[in-house]
Amino acid sequence: MMNREEELQLQISSQRKEYVKMLKESICVVDFTKVNGDFRKMTCTLEPNILEENLQVVDYYNKTGKKPNDNVIATWDINAKGWRSFRVDSVIDFVKGGVPSG
Repeated sequence: MMNREEELQLQISSQRKEYVKMLKESICVVDFTKVNGDFRKMTCTLEPNILEENLQVVDYYNKTGKKPNDNVIATWDINAKGWRSFRVDSVIDFVKGGVPSG
């Protein structure tokens, strides 16, 4: 039987997979709380054609040399034109099919 911590990790892992799948298919709008407590709304994607248009390698972790963290998703911020990340457990709202406001 799983303990509470294992259940939570399983839930985060499952949610992360779902978010990454949607980010690879579309532009999404993510509302989340930053680590410092500030609210943030980010229009972002992992769509390969958008990353290529912006001359970004598709695998952020190979590019940066950072180790993947299962609690965090690195994604391309459409408006900031740069890599940003958010914690899966800090997401307030996640909408697939967002329209860039740039």
